Amino acid sequence: MPPDPAVLKKLAMRYLAVLMALLSLLVFSCAGQKNVVRPGKGVYHLVKKGETLSQIALAYGVSQRKLVEANNIRHPDHLEAGSVVFIPDAVRVLDVGKVLQAKATVDQPEKGPAKKSGEKKPPSVAGKKERKPAELPREGTPKPGVDHRKGGAGKPAKEKNRDAVPTAAPPPPPLPGTAASASPGKVSFAWPVRGRVASRFGRQPNGMVFNHIRIATRDHAQIVAAASGTVIFSAPLRDFGETVIIKHDDDFATVYTHLGSRSVRADSRIKKGEIVGQTGKSEKKGEGYMNFEIRRHNKALDPLLFLP
Repeated sequence: MPPDPAVLKKLAMRYLAVLMALLSLLVFSCAGQKNVVRPGKGVYHLVKKGETLSQIALAYGVSQRKLVEANNIRHPDHLEAGSVVFIPDAVRVLDVGKVLQAKATVDQPEKGPAKKSGEKKPPSVAGKKERKPAELPREGTPKPGVDHRKGGAGKPAKEKNRDAVPTAAPPPPPLPGTAASASPGKVSFAWPVRGRVASRFGRQPNGMVFNHIRIATRDHAQIVAAASGTVIFSAPLRDFGETVIIKHDDDFATVYTHLGSRSVRADSRIKKGEIVGQTGKSEKKGEGYMNFEIRRHNKALDPLLFLP
């Protein structure tokens, strides 16, 4: 008997549905991998008391909606002091209060009475330059250029002492990221995970600038705190994956990004060597990686200058 046309139609529709489901899964999996691998640029802003998300967005010149999406903020109208907000595409950390004050000063119109059109200056002032009254020297103050020593009245003082040794100019301040500016102080750091440094701090061959080092290691390797401190951020960040930030003494902070999982909560105290999470999977089978930053005063420094 020839096959029933209705049965053939049902089989064809079922095959088509399975094919569409497989294609959608393939598209979503590729998109997910693209989001994980894509590098992101930006800085971490430590929220001060009284700062709002709208003020931070205005200071950095980004939209408030972009900050909400990048940080997964549930309550944009309430930011806790001491929390961390990631600012996408920013190149340096700003003082929000000073930036807003400077913008308000620039936008404020100059005060003073408006000058009427056609108004002319008085004839006594229009053609002559205004002279400032000469300032009289205070009583007991020697006149400049005159030697007031005994027997030397009226003689001009020497303009330059030829025997004087010129004072050397002070040396310029060290550049950030150098060994001079990266003094460890009271904090000693340890490697967060054992592995090889796949990418170093600073400018890369492709022109990008990294605030971190990338450590390649085995998949699901345990990541530990590089120093004792307080966890001030523990949540996923857009383009950075699972992220943990620990605040230490001497205004130091360590940042752990692209984790496979986190095992610490915000506001918890943690000791050096305690587990904060595990590494995530990389493109290579059986290999994991993580990005590690060391910051002081919220400025990124080369972690290799601090690690043993």
